[in-house]
Amino acid sequence: MKYFISLLLSAVMLCGSAAMPASAAGDPGTDSISPEPLYPFDMPISGQVTVHLLDDVQVGEIRVIQSSPENDALLLYHVEDISASRVDIQLEPGNYEIQISSYALEDQVRYTTASVFLTVENPDFDTTLNQTVCDVFLKTLDADFGEYSIRQSDNSFDGETGIRHIAEEISFFQHTGIFGDMNADQVVNADDANSVLKLYLETLLDPSYTITASEFVHGDYDENGYLTADDSNAILSYYLGKMLSPDFTWDSLKEI
Repeated sequence: MKYFISLLLSAVMLCGSAAMPASAAGDPGTDSISPEPLYPFDMPISGQVTVHLLDDVQVGEIRVIQSSPENDALLLYHVEDISASRVDIQLEPGNYEIQISSYALEDQVRYTTASVFLTVENPDFDTTLNQTVCDVFLKTLDADFGEYSIRQSDNSFDGETGIRHIAEEISFFQHTGIFGDMNADQVVNADDANSVLKLYLETLLDPSYTITASEFVHGDYDENGYLTADDSNAILSYYLGKMLSPDFTWDSLKEI
């Protein structure tokens, strides 16, 4: 069974001196964190991204990458181990890629990442207010959208207040089970390694053979987009390592 996470992101850009609508700011009573940027700002703060995490659905990490004349592809924020229901991130003028990662498996060994691209403009008027607010709502959906899908659901501009509103909906899916468990019996063993090897041989014999998204996310150890003998060997090595030491992990396998 698969679980699906739907994220609704809405970006509101205040280009004038108008105040941000209360509905866009989210529930002021929720717990929130305000991470510090990894590097100091070169220009005055003129924007904010607010990411709301609802329904106890966890996000693996949030990365904010800035592109501007002063900074090209600079990792400005990297937020992990998020326990709060809201993350408030301040921004200066520039172009941004907001990368949001959601776990693709219950054991958090694999995750899927989608990106939202935003621009924070310099204030058009004599004001320091020019905010971008991203509201992220996470829900489960019983449908298969692939790894993720993005569609724009709203784009409007209010000339009186100078508010430009952009809304995007992102849908992730999350599989049940643990990485390497190809037959869903809740353990990783030689049978799972053999299953990956069989799938690899199937694709060699028939290039049109279709491997499901679930098979990829459970068996593609090196994440190269293919199931191969290398993935089978990795799962078998993990199984043998686990037999020798209960503390053996997938990270342990990388150290061999």
